[in-house]
Amino acid sequence: MPASFLKICDDLGIDPRRPSEVYEIIENEDGTRFYGGWYHLVGKLVRSDDTLLQIEPETKHVGVDEPNKGFSIKFHTNVALVPDDFPKPVLQMEIFCNIPWMLSEQP
Repeated sequence: MPASFLKICDDLGIDPRRPSEVYEIIENEDGTRFYGGWYHLVGKLVRSDDTLLQIEPETKHVGVDEPNKGFSIKFHTNVALVPDDFPKPVLQMEIFCNIPWMLSEQP
């Protein structure tokens, strides 16, 4: 994961090794896999739009891009799979990324 994403997780008190959900979306033409997932956190969304933030590992710059390029995140209040005892208010941080397949056997 990009260092800038790990910094965001650290700032928000999120353990990046413990997502609430991870799922494969599609195999890309180059053989990488496009994945999505999300984390839950306690907080309020102050400003909302449909913009995805792309985290570029080379520059550690957060910018705007499409979700199927690089590593992108978005925050919103439309939450899923939240445990009943999770503190409120709940936000969901969604991630999208392209990852190479690392196992010798194919899925």
